[in-house]
Parts: sequence; C-alpha cells; structure tokens
Amino acid sequence: MFKDADDFIKIPLDKMPTGHRYFQLTINDVVGTFLLDTGASKSCIGVEESARFDVAIKKDSLEAAGAGAEKLVVHRSKKSHIRHDNYALGRLNFLIMDLAAINASLKKEKASPIDGIIGADFLHKNKAVIRYRPDFLYLKK
Repeated sequence: MFKDADDFIKIPLDKMPTGHRYFQLTINDVVGTFLLDTGASKSCIGVEESARFDVAIKKDSLEAAGAGAEKLVVHRSKKSHIRHDNYALGRLNFLIMDLAAINASLKKEKASPIDGIIGADFLHKNKAVIRYRPDFLYLKK
C-alpha cells in the first residue's frame, strides 16, 4: 500500500499468459477489456470494436508507429466517456486502429483478445499508480 491510497480507485489487474496486464473499463456505457501498456503514448480502441463502443470517429487519419517497423493508419475519435464501476474517469480521445495482429498474437499464446489498449495519456491524466504483487492499478478519485 502507499500513502494516500484512500484517494484512489483500486482496480485489480489480471495477468495474461504472455505476462501482459489487463483490466475492464466502461467506454460510453459498454464494458471492454483493455491491455495496460505504459509504453504506449496514446490509448486506442480496435477498429473492429469502435461501433460496439459507440466511438465517434473524426474524419481525418494519420500514420503512427508502433514497436515494429510498419506504419499504422489510425483515426482519432471524439471524446468518449470512461468509467470503472461507479467512478467516472473523465473523457478521452482514443486512437482507432486495427488490433487484429495483436489479438492474433495473443490467441497464439492462449490469451484472451482485447478491445483496446490503455496508454500513458490515460494513466497520466488519472495520476495512475501501478502496483505489482498484488497487481493493482490505482487511479486518482
């Protein structure tokens, strides 16, 4: 535990067979599974899931770079409402991108698919603290 833990929402993190941590969030009143990625600068939702989450996509697109050499075409979303249980966590512009390759890799490792990735933009905005053993994500109330 850390000082001021009472000022934070405590979210349990589950561990995939790959070692990645994931958790549940509600985006625009729809619950989804999100990979926690502290190395991702922006949070994203899979293009396949954008309609289910009722994410409004802006008309412009841009190129982004991931850890691999390939360029990714992504779209920006308009702000979406984010919650965990009864706690509102504000609004965020997600990047909308194809997560098929990521989910295919997870499937090979017998891990469940994800709906999106939570990155540093969300973590910074919510003053996140990550604790390992036990695995919890703390977000400022």
